[in-house]
Amino acid sequence: MSEKLIRQAVANNAAWCEEMCRAHGVPGAFAEGSWVNLRHAVPYYPHLVTVEPGVSPESALGLLSAETTRAEGLFAVKDSFADLDLSAGGFSVLFEAEWIHRPGSAAAPEVPSAQVWRRLTTPAELAAWERSWADSDDAEGAFPESLLDAPVMFLGGFSAERLVAGAVANSSGEVVGLSNVFGPAEETSATWAGALSCLVREAPGVDVVGYERGDALAAALEHGCSPLGKLRVWLQKAAGE
Repeated sequence: MSEKLIRQAVANNAAWCEEMCRAHGVPGAFAEGSWVNLRHAVPYYPHLVTVEPGVSPESALGLLSAETTRAEGLFAVKDSFADLDLSAGGFSVLFEAEWIHRPGSAAAPEVPSAQVWRRLTTPAELAAWERSWADSDDAEGAFPESLLDAPVMFLGGFSAERLVAGAVANSSGEVVGLSNVFGPAEETSATWAGALSCLVREAPGVDVVGYERGDALAAALEHGCSPLGKLRVWLQKAAGE
């Protein structure tokens, strides 16, 4: 069962990367057990995601060797099964994280009474969500409005009618992926309780997957998620840098 779940989590995350890049007008493709997109410059998103275990370094590095123009000058690789060694290609591990799963049959966590969570559906709400996500008034454009028409949900947490927390959920296959969870640093547990409770309401009975590390991972586990397995993100400087 865990092997099936981790594959579902991996596939869902690759689908989210593709959804995000497609919204920016630079769709990727699947090849040789990986999702790959060498054209995009979307911050925080990898250029290659392994979607099958056992992808060889030669295969991954070969896919990354294609001629391309990359505005940020970096290649990033999500090693979804933590079984890919890219050090020979000049990569180093940026961070490690844990895939997580929460069964759809689990009850919604209890949300602190000071928070109200709901799904956001309009461009104006998305713009407000993005400003809160980036903690900046100049952040609009990272999450295009076309995502509102995709199998994607933007969730917002409000305190005194002010948006202070949020998350993204994307549906694929039999699961829904939770990512981009944000909120006040001192309220990580409450933020996760709110996001998961809202998602249980919006996608009842559907298993939740994702990946996290640090305090966010601890909060996810506190509210009913279970670890599935590790992943790594590798980073490489462009030639000449």
